Amino acid sequence: MRRIGLLYLMGWFAVAAVCISSARAAEGAIDLVVNGKPAAVIVTPAQLPEFVQLAVDELVADIAASTGATLAVERVSSPDRLEIHVGQTDYVQSLNLPLKELGVDGFQILFPAANRVVLAGGSETGTEFAVYDFLERYVGVRWLFPGEIGTHVPKQDGLAIPAVPVESRPAYISRVISTYHAERWLHQQKQHWTIQQHHNLNKLFAPDKYYDRHPEFYPLIDGKRQKPEPEGYDWQPVLDAPGIVDAAVESIDRYFDENPSVTSFSLGVNDNNNFNHPATYENSVRLKDYSDYYFNFTNQVIEGVMKTHPDKWFGCLAYVGVTDPPRNVKVNGRMVPYICIDRQGWASEQGRQKDMERTRNWHAAAPVIGWYDYIYGGDMYRIPRIYPHLMGQYIKFGSENGVKAMYAELYASPEWIDGPKLYLFMKLLWDPNTDVDQTLFEWYRLAVGEKASVPLAEYFQHWEEYWIKRVPRTDWFKQYVGRVYMDFDQLGYLDELKQEDLDRCRKLMEQVVALADTPQHKARAAFFARGFERVDNEVGYLIRLRGKSPAAGDHEPLLLNDSFKPVSGELDQKVPQPWGGWQNSPGTARFYWDHQHGHDDAHCLAIDAAGAGTSAVYYRDFKVDHPAQMYHLSTQIQVNGVNPDAYIGIEIRWSRPDGKYVPRRFTANRFYSAKLFKEGQWTKLDVFSKPPPDQGPLTMSMRLAVVYSTQGIIRMDDVVLGAVPKRMD
Repeated sequence: MRRIGLLYLMGWFAVAAVCISSARAAEGAIDLVVNGKPAAVIVTPAQLPEFVQLAVDELVADIAASTGATLAVERVSSPDRLEIHVGQTDYVQSLNLPLKELGVDGFQILFPAANRVVLAGGSETGTEFAVYDFLERYVGVRWLFPGEIGTHVPKQDGLAIPAVPVESRPAYISRVISTYHAERWLHQQKQHWTIQQHHNLNKLFAPDKYYDRHPEFYPLIDGKRQKPEPEGYDWQPVLDAPGIVDAAVESIDRYFDENPSVTSFSLGVNDNNNFNHPATYENSVRLKDYSDYYFNFTNQVIEGVMKTHPDKWFGCLAYVGVTDPPRNVKVNGRMVPYICIDRQGWASEQGRQKDMERTRNWHAAAPVIGWYDYIYGGDMYRIPRIYPHLMGQYIKFGSENGVKAMYAELYASPEWIDGPKLYLFMKLLWDPNTDVDQTLFEWYRLAVGEKASVPLAEYFQHWEEYWIKRVPRTDWFKQYVGRVYMDFDQLGYLDELKQEDLDRCRKLMEQVVALADTPQHKARAAFFARGFERVDNEVGYLIRLRGKSPAAGDHEPLLLNDSFKPVSGELDQKVPQPWGGWQNSPGTARFYWDHQHGHDDAHCLAIDAAGAGTSAVYYRDFKVDHPAQMYHLSTQIQVNGVNPDAYIGIEIRWSRPDGKYVPRRFTANRFYSAKLFKEGQWTKLDVFSKPPPDQGPLTMSMRLAVVYSTQGIIRMDDVVLGAVPKRMD
């Protein structure tokens, strides 16, 4: 990772300032605001969609905030004044511009006459993006992160722009982030979901619509035709059933007729691999391969729809049984398969090469492909998860190898602890040649000022180095690299984190707060400092308590001390209440009492993992009216004959009285590779958990889980659960 020096930062920004000043002083510049007075009028069509109107409102507000001048907005043009035309005004239409050639999101900023500026796109969305680009390019506005505090608007006396035409269109034609707290902000970052790909076959072949007339569309379950649940995702249609292609084409045609502005339709498989069809191959993720079967179906559907809607796109997930390209079928050019994988795996050569190879293989089978990424951050992970240079590498690679669409799951926290990550990510999706360092340097400087930007940059560089250099050494990373996504519920990514890391980050953040100059910079510095406090509160105690295991008598109060001594000596095959057992469908693991192989006596709980799915879990819930500051869970575990790549662990998860889980970053657990357990020997596991503060009554769910094992016996005994004294932290 590169270190940033104050002289480098100041030097780069000095050059940037000179370039901006030179551009504004260039011959042919147009003065929109002079000495704080408006010199131009904004003209729009009589009717604008809400999202474009919001952009126009932003244009007016930000120019006013920057210069003190409020530009009027009118519907009618006048030949003898300076006007900024937004969208398809009568004047713009009279120019007969080939705007459709820009695509849905592309736009132009034009200067067709000495007193005319045109902001227009290939669609109304493109026009919206033209407005936001205008504000960034000429006014200097930056939406650094969501909310008013995250908006940077520079102060200036006037506004002069060079009369140099601009044309811009995105490298990734569909750019979507699923997150919270950022809907408006993502518009300003030019997000647009043009190619949908989500699980959708259960909706396309809704059982309530088709089952009575076409039961043959639905799979056999246990040898019998059964009607699936209306909203269920645990089935797949029979894709070669007579008439199913015609039914799909008719339904999709009707959808596009009723929604002419929609650009795409998802043909994504349901969230499982339960195809009622023979499979010849096993794919690269060790599942039955159905790609030929599936894409033969989608090709027929797309060909049918394109007879009446030739400009539409289709998307799907390259996932489970359709992870790999088809072997004997060429994918229709209007279908965009999204390759699903967590690309933080590029931090290892194994993860990088696997994704590159799969991308190239898919591009050989499909002219246009998409990527589905898992860039989860602050609402899932307990520490900033930021790897900007890695993002720059893989987004550029994707754009050069047929990737034209991106969907990424993030779910940011209100504290926005990942700093510039998403800001940079959206810039790269529009232009993969965006300079990563310059973009980051500008973000840091505008956020907190030049002096404070140096420790702020070092703070986020520290976390980048942690994820790129140290996390790949963890057992957690080695377990999940190459899988669909890294499991943020398992806290093994913290294994390389030390108290010195938190101490250093605290000092850097203290410097940020001390060096921030203006009121706005100080407010943002305080905001980032609160984010670090959240990080320290949620991981500091885990580091300090490593290796500690209080005795049962140290708990206050003790909620459970269960050594499993049932009243009856009979072997009971059912899980005894109040314990419960759960496993991924269609797993066949068995949960039972074991009356022969306990830790200190004959009795214990056991899981026979034969036939288990992704995971099998013992759980027990406790209602906690007044949560203590911290809880401790310990148990004895014995492992016999499980898969060597399996993981076994314990965890505490919290939910509210209405059944909804609190943010998942409050889950506490310890999972270990089966290789670390000595066969047949008992091993003590401990985990500590702080409940979310100020939540009132909560339900605690304590769990023992075995992950990725389809064989072997796992036993649990001597479970101790209770609050721990404050002196331990």
